[in-house]
Amino acid sequence: MPVSLAELTDQCIDFISAEYPVSATALGLHSRDGSLGSFSREAHEARRDRTEGILSDLEKLSTSDMSADDLIDRQVLMLNLRSSIFSHDVLRSHERNPADYVGAGLYGCNQLLLRDFAPLEERARCFASRLRDVPQVLADARANVTEPPRAFASVAASLAKGGVSFLETTVPSLSAELPGLAGELESAAGPAKAAFAETAEHFERAAAASDEPFHIGRDAYEWLLTERHLLDLTSGDLLAIGERAISETTAQMERAAREIDARR
Repeated sequence: MPVSLAELTDQCIDFISAEYPVSATALGLHSRDGSLGSFSREAHEARRDRTEGILSDLEKLSTSDMSADDLIDRQVLMLNLRSSIFSHDVLRSHERNPADYVGAGLYGCNQLLLRDFAPLEERARCFASRLRDVPQVLADARANVTEPPRAFASVAASLAKGGVSFLETTVPSLSAELPGLAGELESAAGPAKAAFAETAEHFERAAAASDEPFHIGRDAYEWLLTERHLLDLTSGDLLAIGERAISETTAQMERAAREIDARR
């Protein structure tokens, strides 16, 4: 078993690179830029178990000789790992929110073109490779998320429509800029575009039929406040802050209106 924070930190980085390639690209880890990763039920469960294993090792580390910086790093790592487990076990995002899947497909492809971290041709090849993953990722969304809340399904449908538009505009321009890759890009884009269109229609129907609530409940919300966002607030405290802000803003607007027109 690893005995140091440095070893466990390296494990976390390797885990992200291997299992969350879209997030890895955003973090500047480019070993899997040609993949979106697996979104099957089995993959979700395996990632959750691996996350718990790393968390357990971090919790067992002796902190007696750690520097202040290392103590902070350990806490941040544990915070993120616990949040990941909470999302899986309590929020059940992989079973409730299809936008996570559609967003991964759309953002995972788009970020390769937005960030100039490698020559365009290299990034375009990775872009085509990720496009080839899109149909399976969206098939997993339709298979795994069977009763989404209406709001989540509507967002997923809107994102999927955006995926169609994105490919209709991006692939022709990229092919024109890189004619040697035009065939590869266009052959990858066709099935991806069809998958985005099918997924948009699927979740539009799901939204229309859904009566599933999207709220997560007081206990889960307060866990997020304290454990993920590190706020010493209850949901009641947050509600009071919001109501006070609305009241103060309304009063300011009314004063401004009277200055503009005294009859108001």
